[in-house]
Amino acid sequence: MPLGHGHGASAWGVYMPYPPGMELEPRPLTPRASLDVEDESPSRAKITWTTPARFLNSKDSHAYVSSEFRLSLGAGPCPSTVARFKMMIYPKVHSNVKGGASFKKARGRGYLELSCMDTLPDVAPEVTFSLAVGSTKARGPTTHCFRSSAVGRLPANQAEWDFKAQVEDGAVTVLLYMEPCQRAAPHSDGDAGAKEGSDAAKQ
Repeated sequence: MPLGHGHGASAWGVYMPYPPGMELEPRPLTPRASLDVEDESPSRAKITWTTPARFLNSKDSHAYVSSEFRLSLGAGPCPSTVARFKMMIYPKVHSNVKGGASFKKARGRGYLELSCMDTLPDVAPEVTFSLAVGSTKARGPTTHCFRSSAVGRLPANQAEWDFKAQVEDGAVTVLLYMEPCQRAAPHSDGDAGAKEGSDAAKQ
């Protein structure tokens, strides 16, 4: 009496190898999201955000947001101010019709913003930052005062990116260089709502 059927087994339950050309190929590994903060010098920090690129094919029109990271602003004689930041990717608006502002319609093109999550004191210094995506040359630097405006951007002539062209192994990597600042230790109990993803899920 047959013990089972299917690939790899005969009608009598005896294991048989797949015929030539029918071997199952291993599934590609799904890239994992990560965010790393490191000090490049006593006054300059480098933030590396790697995230799966599948959001670039979504119908979502909200920003895709990194997890939170903490930086200590200031160097030398400047008082140190610790603040929380996030990076955000917005799709380029393709048209004004419904769905025309989605990542899918934008075909991988969009914009990067740096958002400060805290109200900064008057002693917090202005910062200078540059941005890069994948293997592209860093753009900037540009100087921004997060005391007066919580969101920093590159100049308009440098703001648009082709994220899809920089996908590698199923992931997009964003590099942020900022000074004067250093890496600040995360809270020991973790930050609430610190996971990355669509900004719509955080509202």
